[in-house]
Amino acid sequence: MQSTSTNNALAYKNPAMDALLTKVRAATTDQEKKAALADVQKLVNETVPFIKLGAVTPVRALAEERARRQAHTRRRDPLRQCLDKVLS
Repeated sequence: MQSTSTNNALAYKNPAMDALLTKVRAATTDQEKKAALADVQKLVNETVPFIKLGAVTPVRALAEERARRQAHTRRRDPLRQCLDKVLS
């Protein structure tokens, strides 16, 4: 949810959130990190009406990898190539 992050699929921009995320990254102990994350969660609850179902980039990367593997398998499998020709 960092304003400048390429993984910010929601296009959420909030200078207060940016500052809190910097605070999370700068935390040196578990207690500091938990406190900073609690502040992040509080700001999310107050400012962002959404339900996050999952990360976008990894899902996209997995889909691309799956397609690549399927294409590779089809190139190697003569039966699959034959079926593709018959069915197309």
